[in-house]
Amino acid sequence: MRRSLIVTPAGISCNLRCDYCYNKSLTVSRCSIMSEQVLKRLIETAFFETNTRFIWHGGEPLLAGKEFFAKVVHLQKQYGKGKFFINSIQTNCILIDDEWAKFFVKNNFYISTSIDGDEQLHNLHRKKVNGAGSYDDVMKGIQTLLKYGCKRVGVVLVINKDNVNYPKRVFDAMVAHWPTGFEPNPCFESEKDDKEFMPSNDDLLGFLKTLFDLWWSMDDPKFHIRLFKDIIRVLLGGHPLDCTFKTDGCRYITAIDENGDVYICSRFLKEKRAHLGNILERNLYDIVYDSVSQDIYNQMSEINEKCQNCKWLKFCGSGCAYQRWITGDVKSEYYACKMRRELFEYVAEKVKPHIS
Repeated sequence: MRRSLIVTPAGISCNLRCDYCYNKSLTVSRCSIMSEQVLKRLIETAFFETNTRFIWHGGEPLLAGKEFFAKVVHLQKQYGKGKFFINSIQTNCILIDDEWAKFFVKNNFYISTSIDGDEQLHNLHRKKVNGAGSYDDVMKGIQTLLKYGCKRVGVVLVINKDNVNYPKRVFDAMVAHWPTGFEPNPCFESEKDDKEFMPSNDDLLGFLKTLFDLWWSMDDPKFHIRLFKDIIRVLLGGHPLDCTFKTDGCRYITAIDENGDVYICSRFLKEKRAHLGNILERNLYDIVYDSVSQDIYNQMSEINEKCQNCKWLKFCGSGCAYQRWITGDVKSEYYACKMRRELFEYVAEKVKPHIS
């Protein structure tokens, strides 16, 4: 069993101003850094599962600083003896310099970033505070990581209302720079009531179908797109890896903000209904496994009757609980349901002749 701890050491503070950021209303220019007291309490109570994955997230987690992450490694070595754990960090890479790169490589951090296609498409929405595009800065950071021996930089592709119109252009750009693959992540919402940057379901379906065809024709097992691999995995009798495709996807995820407040997932940060407690008041195990928290996890796993009778449920999990919640209630029908069903059908028809 693995517990994924999504930690926001600098809160949702960020040095970018991406148009579609789902924390846009919370992002502030002044950075609030997790205190040493909170960090120590987090690390010393974190190892209560068989293995633990620390996902350093944000905002921009590197705003916490190099000294902070040096303390992270020191405390993990102190309290994690005999335990298996890994560190992942989701960063925009803009702050990566030689010192950061050497530190991450030396301490075996898994690095992931976001690229929205080629330079022009990326710069449309992923902008710096001054309004300039961030592509060159991101690529410079990535190259610095690779220079010091980082074997792989994971890449998330946010599909928005603009790049959704150019699936082949996006795919070609990603293949040119990322020989191991990328993770498409549809921009389903930027704010609860702000859908300006979302692609339509029809456009998204067309994009993903074309993307699948390009990937399938590529026929390279070393180039992964997790969305499609998850669908194929379920067709073969397995289970999806992505939490948003599991009926109980929130169950083994815990988010901790810079103040030590605990939530069921980073998407629910600062949402009172998903607040589980604070690690300065109780240890993390007790927070996660008390009856109140378990009730919340159970609520997030509830799905409506229509989904329960759907042949694609084991592929889809009824959709991300947060994305259902923003439509009004966690038991609401996932608003991209029809699009997902058609995508699963499309992929299954292409793949089944090769696996039956």
